[in-house]
Amino acid sequence: MSRSRVEWSLVILLMNAGSVVAAEVPAFLHDVGALKLEVKSTEVVTEAREDIRRLAAKRIQFPLETGKKLVIVSATGAALIPCSVLLRGDDFTAIWEAKESISFTRSEAFWYGDRWLVGDVNAFYIHKAGPISIRVAFVLPSDVASFVVRYPTIMAGRATTPPAEASRGQGAPR
Repeated sequence: MSRSRVEWSLVILLMNAGSVVAAEVPAFLHDVGALKLEVKSTEVVTEAREDIRRLAAKRIQFPLETGKKLVIVSATGAALIPCSVLLRGDDFTAIWEAKESISFTRSEAFWYGDRWLVGDVNAFYIHKAGPISIRVAFVLPSDVASFVVRYPTIMAGRATTPPAEASRGQGAPR
């Protein structure tokens, strides 16, 4: 992640936290895979009840188009330490088999705490170590009966680049 992206991420974290003192900001969780999220239940939503109305106001229009369904996946995991997490609303992916191929769709949003998180970058805080739960919203084809959910994690190893000064004047690679 570029330095400016990290700086913006920190600004967003602080803006979302209100009047958080820097010393009170929990450690940043680089690898969301550490939460070890696991699907606990799945629900097809057919009407815009209160929690879904808040999502619909931001992202999903009811009634859904013909041949689609809104599915909410509830997942649990655990935080080993208090931490701050950055995720996009569409960082989760539903993957299923469809007629000799693999199909997928990105999430519409996810719910943590008391709200749906949508958009580019969402910061949320896990204030204490222990179990956590989230919900993830997907709009899927009506005929999908089973799917897996993938969420972002970090690859093994670390990518590195030379400092900006070292790469000046070297021209394009051949």
